[in-house]
Amino acid sequence: MNQTVWLYMKERFVLIICLFMVLLSPLIMPIYASFTDSDSNDGNIISAATLEITTTPANPTLLFNVANFVPGDTATRAATVQNSGDVDFTYQIVNSSSPGNTLLWTDTINGLQLEIQDTDTLTVHYNGPLKDLTTSNLSLSAGQSHNLQFKITFPTSADNSFQSLSETINFTFNATQVTGSERVNQ
Repeated sequence: MNQTVWLYMKERFVLIICLFMVLLSPLIMPIYASFTDSDSNDGNIISAATLEITTTPANPTLLFNVANFVPGDTATRAATVQNSGDVDFTYQIVNSSSPGNTLLWTDTINGLQLEIQDTDTLTVHYNGPLKDLTTSNLSLSAGQSHNLQFKITFPTSADNSFQSLSETINFTFNATQVTGSERVNQ
């Protein structure tokens, strides 16, 4: 066989093998295809609420500035607690004193006494020694307010050991948002 014929047959053979491979490949290897599509939902907005509690009188205006307090005296002042934010909250009223070690503060019987009352509902939120002030969580809806009356009393049972004493009282109003919940479209 001459070399030209041999080359010709060899080329044909390779071509036939390649043709069989192309024709049989779908049977040997699976073909993978999938449909695809996409869509978008743009412009979604989530914004956090604002928690803001304000009081009147507001700092630096004092609720109490009383001199020459004697046993039997009382001092009554009004305060408003406002939910100035856009989320409901609960709040507590706590206090501290400086120096916090005089009989006015430490004596729970003869020392200063405090009553806090809601003047709209006449609910008493606290009544006892000034130093032990603790209120339950008071609820306040967004945009609403509580009108409170703070009344400090110097008991008539206080003796001469209370003379010339002084305490600086700080009232703090701590707000906490109500627990979050599932929100529906608004």
